Amino acid sequence: MKSNVLFVALALAVGGCATGQYGSFVRSDAVSASVTQDVVEKLQEEFPAANTVFFLNRSKSDTFGTQLNQALREKGFATTAQQGENEKSLNYVLDQVDSDIYRVMIYIDGTPYSRAYRQTENGAVVPTGSWTKRGD
Repeated sequence: MKSNVLFVALALAVGGCATGQYGSFVRSDAVSASVTQDVVEKLQEEFPAANTVFFLNRSKSDTFGTQLNQALREKGFATTAQQGENEKSLNYVLDQVDSDIYRVMIYIDGTPYSRAYRQTENGAVVPTGSWTKRGD
């Protein structure tokens, strides 16, 4: 368990060194759905839904991006595929850092937020810690 905590901490720290490639690199719809729900809850804490428009740059074949777009709209956020002056840029990376460890990084106007998740033996995907935010 101690090595898992160390591994997750290292994975989050290395997240700041990511290349410029955004998107989901996870093929599991179940993982995408669980992480989507958590990301939307975080965005609801940070931004007022009725007054926030996100420019969500995503591939049409990206399951996580499609689920995120739909969930944001269901919670009252507006999304657009074209960047304007008033939209907040929302980019993301969802990847698998170990056989049962996943990481999501979301970038709101360039500010990174990240969180790690663990897939349990019964298949549930649960956060392994708190959200981190750089730039504060």
